[in-house]
Amino acid sequence: MIHSGYSFNFIHTKAIKEKYHLREHKYAFKTRLNKRYIVNVEEYQHKLFVIKFYLKSHEHSKNKYNLLANNGDAFRILSTCVNIILHTLAKTPTASFSFIGEHSIGEEKNNTQRFRIYKRVTENYFPADKFEHALNVENSSYLILNKKNKTENLKEKAQVMFNQIYLGLE
Repeated sequence: MIHSGYSFNFIHTKAIKEKYHLREHKYAFKTRLNKRYIVNVEEYQHKLFVIKFYLKSHEHSKNKYNLLANNGDAFRILSTCVNIILHTLAKTPTASFSFIGEHSIGEEKNNTQRFRIYKRVTENYFPADKFEHALNVENSSYLILNKKNKTENLKEKAQVMFNQIYLGLE
């Protein structure tokens, strides 16, 4: 199941002026089929990072995170995203991470296929002795809490923050 990822390039870091969102780090890579992917690593308070990626050709689509490429390369693409996470972790050793397994067009928003695949990959790369795994199947969201991050009540702070940002809940 685990495949080596593609080599990736750092593009830039952009400051963000939102309540919780601090910066966005952008990376890119090309697949064996010469398809270009963009990976956004959104940096939030408390050293929390959200990983998002999409096919460059979908960049201007409002559904860019919901579209499937169907090129038979999913695990190598996911391995590349994990390598970008590991790169981020090397620069910020107390970093924690989150992702949402977006639903495909026509799929229910809870317990999505992407969420189930990301969960399986994540469990292999981030061992429970170093990271706490917090899942929300209802929202297809996943939080990987770094046990080195000593922020008090980090899980609760992350959940409140992401509920406000992604679900509009106060």
